[in-house]
Amino acid sequence: STPVQSWVLREMQQLREVRFRFADDGQPYNLVNSLARNLQHYPPEAVLAAPVKLPAPDADASAEILRLWGVDNVRVELTSKKLADRCTSVDPWYEGCFARLELDDAWRAAWARALSARDDDGLGEAEASMRAAAEHGLRLPRPNPFVPEDLTVLPLADGQPKSPTELDPAALPLGIARAFHRQDDCFRQPKTVATFYIRSPACAADAASFLRAKMWCSAVVEELNEYAYDARSAGLSYSLGVSRGGIELSVWGFSDKLPTLLEVVLQKMRDSAAVRQETFAIVHDRYSRGLKNTALKQRPCDLAARRSRELRQSLVFPAEDQLEALETLQLADLDGENERLLGESHVEVMVTGNATPEQAVSLAWLFTTTLGCSKEPKALPEKAEVALPSGYTVWHIDGTDAEERNNNVRLEMQLPISLHNSVYTSLFVRALSPKFFEEIRTKQQLGYIVQMSSSENDGFLSVVCTVQTEYPTDYVRGQIDAFFQEHLQWLGEG
Repeated sequence: STPVQSWVLREMQQLREVRFRFADDGQPYNLVNSLARNLQHYPPEAVLAAPVKLPAPDADASAEILRLWGVDNVRVELTSKKLADRCTSVDPWYEGCFARLELDDAWRAAWARALSARDDDGLGEAEASMRAAAEHGLRLPRPNPFVPEDLTVLPLADGQPKSPTELDPAALPLGIARAFHRQDDCFRQPKTVATFYIRSPACAADAASFLRAKMWCSAVVEELNEYAYDARSAGLSYSLGVSRGGIELSVWGFSDKLPTLLEVVLQKMRDSAAVRQETFAIVHDRYSRGLKNTALKQRPCDLAARRSRELRQSLVFPAEDQLEALETLQLADLDGENERLLGESHVEVMVTGNATPEQAVSLAWLFTTTLGCSKEPKALPEKAEVALPSGYTVWHIDGTDAEERNNNVRLEMQLPISLHNSVYTSLFVRALSPKFFEEIRTKQQLGYIVQMSSSENDGFLSVVCTVQTEYPTDYVRGQIDAFFQEHLQWLGEG
């Protein structure tokens, strides 16, 4: 077999050391439970570090463990609808069908031959195994390009601002409209977050253009999976998706190799002028199932929230319209989607964390250097929110799931957006939310899902009450009104 590679163990040791040094603070409840379990396996002085760190890598000991993974100790589990007629046993808990069989001797013999194979060219066992694996598209891992090496926490500049500040436009490359930066002065870890908001008319024309953009982003993320494990192991992550009126690209994690990951993602975006058939099939199936569930099987409380967004906000396209567009979408429809989305766009950047303003500008230059300079659109998609009519408006909508027994009442109160109103709205909800649950859920038992919350949208603040219930909606709405009549007076007197 292939010997254990020493560099792999050193890389694991380095990653585990970084993970231990810069782990996020855990909740005390979870920490004490973890320590109690670890005391069953480690001495007291090692209960924190032992489950994470790798203090003394040993290639020989690792090889001894691998030798136990032989043909004689293997168990194979197969799951497929095609095997239903062979599953003659039934488990007593969930009545699932299964079969427990001896391994086929022919399988064992084939595996044994593979393990002891010698290549016709005189290669040894390890070399022959590597060649056979390569024929099936398999390989041993290569060194992780995202392992952080420089873990320096940068010193803070004098006069650290409390809010992100806009960087000098003259320092930015052509194609970046605005950039903002703030260095972290709270957590003081060698980590950075960079977000690129790409406003593009090409994804905001209608449901079909919005869906194409979402599927293209999902296809790019799918193609990036070969890097996902290495990045995640090294404490880096990324996301690429469509929001209202544009695309959002974010990378975050250890600052040292964050530019490396960003460049990989940008290169994939640049090179994805066409989507592979296999990737298209995966993404198409995912969206087909997701949109059908949204359009036909949403819980009443989720359906009410979605319909409210579609009523109030611009650039929101109903799942039903997207599903209709998906039914006619072909692979060729995604050809050149990257150029449509990125060729004419308005890009804004936000960089926060362990980064200087100069490093933030450098990330902006990396963006345009890799993707190229985009043209500024003649008009940008406008994110807006309508003002609800004054007074009390009741909107009735039909459910979409014929098997659903519940109704839902969603009450929304809209307020002008301001810092003053935001603070007092949060206090209002914090004071009344527990009493709303106590009265509507605990005492009156009008529904299992009972919530009061606040949200900040494009133009307004909202206080939202949700009750999913089997009772008639007019009756539940009356009980919500009665709750506010009583408790608004209580707040006023308090």
